[in-house]
Amino acid sequence: MASSKNKFNERIRPALKIPYAKDTQIHNLYDFLQMSKEKTKSAFGHLLKSMRRKSLTNKVKTKRNKISCTSVGRPIRVIKHVSGKTKISSYGTIKNAISLGKYDQDQRLLKISKHDFMGELRSEKESMTLILAIDVSNSTLSSIMLFCDILDSLTKYFKKNNDRIGLIAIKDNKAQILNYPSHNFRVVLRSMRSLKVSGETPLYDGLKTALEMAKTEKRIKPGSKSLVILLSDCFPEPLTHKFQNVFDEPAYQNVVRQACKFKKEKIQLLVIKPRYNQIENQKLKETLGDKLAKEIVRRSGGTCINIEAYLGDSGININLMETTDRCNDRDFIIHSISETLFRN
Repeated sequence: MASSKNKFNERIRPALKIPYAKDTQIHNLYDFLQMSKEKTKSAFGHLLKSMRRKSLTNKVKTKRNKISCTSVGRPIRVIKHVSGKTKISSYGTIKNAISLGKYDQDQRLLKISKHDFMGELRSEKESMTLILAIDVSNSTLSSIMLFCDILDSLTKYFKKNNDRIGLIAIKDNKAQILNYPSHNFRVVLRSMRSLKVSGETPLYDGLKTALEMAKTEKRIKPGSKSLVILLSDCFPEPLTHKFQNVFDEPAYQNVVRQACKFKKEKIQLLVIKPRYNQIENQKLKETLGDKLAKEIVRRSGGTCINIEAYLGDSGININLMETTDRCNDRDFIIHSISETLFRN
């Protein structure tokens, strides 16, 4: 029992403390990026570089495995052809027919029937589909700058490996698919910057839409892995206010039930959740959002990363020393994703 509890606690990653601007009245992601752009970008870039330098001596191997498939990649061997699943191997089919005595030397004729067809088994590097489900409801207004930095880093990281990224916005009455999984990162970034904060948090619909997208990708490309990244404060809406315990609300119950389906479908889920504080270094009380995030992780078998943000008068400033002291390379978001997907 103790070992299972320890494994669950390992999936709740230590918080990364980043302050955000106070009394910001901007409602557009692009405007947020322009605000203190140079200061924020250089600080976040410095943070990434310092963490990479720290990990040089103890680097985690994230080399992608080679997998077998029947549609794409390098041919490695001949197998029995299955219509609609494998590509016909000309050489393998001719060789198989000759070995079965289908070649007439007198007439110099090779008779091939449908039972003689052979297909190709291929090998390719393991690829990934990253599905970003972003909560851009009114409750996450103060977190958008953090989300922008995270998303910008994610897209740059996965672009190097030619992975695919899909984008879902969680806002108003239902989740909106902004981009189906694609290699076109410019379109994805353009969609992210055009997002506007509004409405409630249909968290259940966001998880449902992301899971369906991941299942579709699994059918289209069986050799790829899918990871759903949820960026949210985990306060689902709408609420009926008819229950004494808020976890009995349909909005909360639906989210918990949907989280169970990720484990059933073997789709990995990573929750990135901001936490707020009025005073720096003050111990935070556990909120309903924290409890729901833990329950989502427990039911889905996923991972949660908390980002602690505090209100400061100096705007956007990242305390690099404090951050690097508290978190090592393995705890950082990018490496957490890579380890989650490609661990043995």
